[in-house]
Amino acid sequence: MTAILLNQGLKPRGEGAHALLAEAVGSQLASALDLTGFSWMRTTRNATEYGSDRNPGATAVDVDEAIEMATTIHQRAGRVLDHMYPY
Repeated sequence: MTAILLNQGLKPRGEGAHALLAEAVGSQLASALDLTGFSWMRTTRNATEYGSDRNPGATAVDVDEAIEMATTIHQRAGRVLDHMYPY
């Protein structure tokens, strides 16, 4: 998803960049990308890396599901890049 914004001349950075990335790309391409699982992947990764009382860390099943979701998002993003123009 970062590639989509970079393709448009935009660069998400700083605290909360992953959340902003999902919001920016989702606002433009919600129907083309279906980012339903991205929020789950983001919060699970964060809980795994930093620990969380509210969210458990990733399991092996979570990893398999995240790889599948990421692959799907990557494939769909590749199809829209040529149709996204710089701001």
